[in-house]
Amino acid sequence: MVEALKKIERQKARLLWKKEVFHVPYIRFGVFLIGFLIVWILRQGKLEDAVFAWATVLYGLFALAAWIAARSRMISLRNVTIWWLAGFSVDTIYGGYLVYFTGGANSPLAPLLAGSLLRVLVTYPHLPVFYIIFFLHLFVYFLACVSSGGIAVFFQLEFCITLLLLLGTGLVIIYLIRHHDEISLAKMKLAGERNELEVLALTDGLTGVYNYRYFQYCLVEEIKRAERYKIPLSLLIFDLDFFKTYNDTFGHPAGDRVLKKVAEILRQRLRSNDILCRYGGDEFVAILSGTGAREAAQVAKNLKEAIENYPFPGRHCLPGGRLTVSVGVATYPDDASNHIDLVEQADRRLYMAKSSDDLSTR
Repeated sequence: MVEALKKIERQKARLLWKKEVFHVPYIRFGVFLIGFLIVWILRQGKLEDAVFAWATVLYGLFALAAWIAARSRMISLRNVTIWWLAGFSVDTIYGGYLVYFTGGANSPLAPLLAGSLLRVLVTYPHLPVFYIIFFLHLFVYFLACVSSGGIAVFFQLEFCITLLLLLGTGLVIIYLIRHHDEISLAKMKLAGERNELEVLALTDGLTGVYNYRYFQYCLVEEIKRAERYKIPLSLLIFDLDFFKTYNDTFGHPAGDRVLKKVAEILRQRLRSNDILCRYGGDEFVAILSGTGAREAAQVAKNLKEAIENYPFPGRHCLPGGRLTVSVGVATYPDDASNHIDLVEQADRRLYMAKSSDDLSTR
């Protein structure tokens, strides 16, 4: 469940990164040019307001810096969320200033600002941060109104309409974010359950290693990869000797504990890229990619010794006073050209090993 949630978060971060690198910088230039053009038209070419000039210049520089950062790969998957929040804050402040400068509630930019807020918030919500941004924007608007018209501006119809617009937008945003969060949590829960089912379908319930179904799939894919890159691949089949005797003597629960421990020993001593599966009953298989026959034989010998030297409870009742294991080893392409022949060859050598009480790698 936790891994599924992490996977979803990584996917969301990757999507956000693509937007910030390939789309948003150009959208900012569009907002900068269109906003300037609209203000020019509404003010009939008179842009003598010093505050507007400074705000426009600063936002233009920010848009240019954001574009340079995106092109130079300064935005990464690790910092994309922080970068996006900072950029969104600047975009919101500049958009709010354009709305105020071009008529407040009567501004043709007001619906665009509200629409962009809603779209962005619903797409990638960070609830506490957006509340802060919204109320900060509201506070800045109050200060701007007071500075331009004094306290009396609060009793004007235009201010009341603008206030209702902002508060209404905020309430809609709050509702949509919460609704979106509920949907997102439900989707994450379903994704986690689906991931858990996939794990159960490919994992042996007793030992925790991969099962026979996954072994069949992986062996085919690993042989294809070995053929593509011209590298060897070895298959090891392990079979516990006299395990039925151990089970009959000490019971199935004790036998299950032995199987779990054997799987743990194998998993700890294999490489991280090796694939360990339970073949069935008391048999395990290991797929060793990039490993030739000689190296595979040495790995098999080391694993055999590790299992046989472990002090399993009741081992004194078995022949030789210990739990022994037989191993069959086969290598692609030396011993077989496909996955079926490779398994047959390894199984044949396992039988030879059990018959001779020795490890066979011929």
